[in-house]
Amino acid sequence: MRLIAKAVILCVVVLWGGAGAAGAAEIILYDFFDFGGQSVTLTESTPDLRDYNFDNDLESFRVISGTWSIHRDANYQDNSGPSLNVGPGDYPNIEALGYPQDRMSSVRLIGEPAAASCPAPYQVPNASGQGCSFACASGTVPDGPSGQCVCRRNYVQTGTDGEGRRICGPRQVEQTETPVLQLACRENSVRHPKGSCVCVLGTTQTGVDQQGRPICLRTRVETDGGSEGPIVVQPGVIVPPRQEYAVDGLSAINRARANGFRFSATPTKSLGGYGGYCELNGPVARAVYRPTGGVGSLFEAECYWRLFDNRYLADGWRLIEMRFFGSGVEDWTFADAAGLDLPIFLDSRASRPFKSVTMTLGSITLEGPAGRGWWDAFACSPRCPD
Repeated sequence: MRLIAKAVILCVVVLWGGAGAAGAAEIILYDFFDFGGQSVTLTESTPDLRDYNFDNDLESFRVISGTWSIHRDANYQDNSGPSLNVGPGDYPNIEALGYPQDRMSSVRLIGEPAAASCPAPYQVPNASGQGCSFACASGTVPDGPSGQCVCRRNYVQTGTDGEGRRICGPRQVEQTETPVLQLACRENSVRHPKGSCVCVLGTTQTGVDQQGRPICLRTRVETDGGSEGPIVVQPGVIVPPRQEYAVDGLSAINRARANGFRFSATPTKSLGGYGGYCELNGPVARAVYRPTGGVGSLFEAECYWRLFDNRYLADGWRLIEMRFFGSGVEDWTFADAAGLDLPIFLDSRASRPFKSVTMTLGSITLEGPAGRGWWDAFACSPRCPD
């Protein structure tokens, strides 16, 4: 299964922190105006640009984050003229700011990036303090489009916790003043919302009992031994009840990795050595396009991810839904009642300079035997490779 996502906006804010996420201050210097020529990326104060062979070469620059002062002399001295203080933004020509080209010799970080302001109560600052992570209450999972935590599938809201977050639990049958008697379903069948009993997936109805309830047995397909012979459906072994399990993306990936599943992020050949890169951090896949100029500006950053690789799910389990939400790209939901094929393939592209694209696995839905722990789906089965 493959998803191709392309960045089409001018600015991307990465909600999920992690390796390579916004957090450290950053400024990029160029030796030509309009961000051309050679460049140098700084993340800390630099008292002498000669250390980067960039003394008296500055003509344009970009401030990615933080507040910086640019000085005409080494060691942040201003003997040759006043310094220039700048914050985040693009500055295509230093002369437009009233400062001469090719006359700057040192750069100082004077203000760290501001800490992230996260929308309460469902999001909190992450470990770096520069991004936000979901903090969901019992029975809920993250929902990227709304920025909130919503009830798991087949759950309903039962209240709120002390922080104002919704709490959800299994749907309950409401009791009326006069109890309504409902006919219990037989094995291998469940009650349909309209009130009747229906056979569960993987079984077939072979008849009805005296109360009109369907008799459901597992079926197997047999032939008379010839490839052209008739197909005969015969009753077989009774199947235990099945259940759907909703799991947040981070928990699913951590459990799968612990049991030998692999997750990888690989740049395509078109990246070459021109500054684009990709990464996979927990449930977050990220592509960043930062050309260094010249022929590098002709390429976009493209990353290729493989998710849930190297293993099969345990027997009797299948993955029926994956929900992705992105920053710089559209949200995606994959669903297949028959089960999604593993591994999952994901392509993301960042086609505008100095921009990033992220795709986050918000949640998955597994189907398996009822009354089990969802983590059993990632246990090694007899089909696991050596």
